[in-house]
Amino acid sequence: MMRPHKSQPQQNILTKLLNLSDYEARVYSFLVNEGPSSATRISTFCNVPRTKVYKTLERLIEIGMVTEVPLEPKQFVALPPNRALKPILEIQRAAQRNIATLISSLQKRYDKSKALAEVAREEVWIFVGNKALSKASNFLSRAKKNVTVLAHLETFSKFYGFLSGTLDVLVKRDVDVELLFPAPSNIDQNPRSNFNLLFRVKCVNISIPTQLILINVDRRYSAICMIDYSEHSSPRAQILWFAFQGSMLHRLMEKILLQRPIKRAYQSLAT
Repeated sequence: MMRPHKSQPQQNILTKLLNLSDYEARVYSFLVNEGPSSATRISTFCNVPRTKVYKTLERLIEIGMVTEVPLEPKQFVALPPNRALKPILEIQRAAQRNIATLISSLQKRYDKSKALAEVAREEVWIFVGNKALSKASNFLSRAKKNVTVLAHLETFSKFYGFLSGTLDVLVKRDVDVELLFPAPSNIDQNPRSNFNLLFRVKCVNISIPTQLILINVDRRYSAICMIDYSEHSSPRAQILWFAFQGSMLHRLMEKILLQRPIKRAYQSLAT
């Protein structure tokens, strides 16, 4: 008894890539490997039912992969793969080009929307206690060009002590650190302060709550720091750190937390 012809890898590729049916893939692969064959032989070796073999051969002839030889009995021959599969290869190449064009178009749209998203993105970070202290230091360390701080002298002095030299390091990196103190601030007469020797210091005619510190880093990130003066609080638990990025949040914080007398100064920090 004749055994079915086996060429499974070829059949799998023909089925997946060329959109052939299982029967069509079996028959074409068989004819490529075995040469001219009758319908009966094809049916036997390919395990294609006799009721299906002629329909399968007709389909392969129609798409230009098999031709019929007018002998008795009829013989069927596979056309050379480089000829039979060339149109399909061209279709695949055209599809690849279309996909590449589509990917390029989608990427351009994505890049554009991403850029818009970056502009509109609003981010908020809130930290308390020990974590607030480390985050405040990390936040300030981001600075590449300038840092502006608005605070009362006594409040900033306490905050400066918590930072363990972070602002001093920024100055060594040529970052411009500017301190704004609400007038009157007797900084020159305060023996605890050498800030005017370390940083650019200005006294401004602005009203601000004593426990509040406003900070801007590189005109991009802003922060509100609140220090609890409670004597029962441990030094590391006295800071609430509220940092944010985005113009909408700048405006929102201005409306919620800041009063009109300090509105102009806060805008100068956030722009």
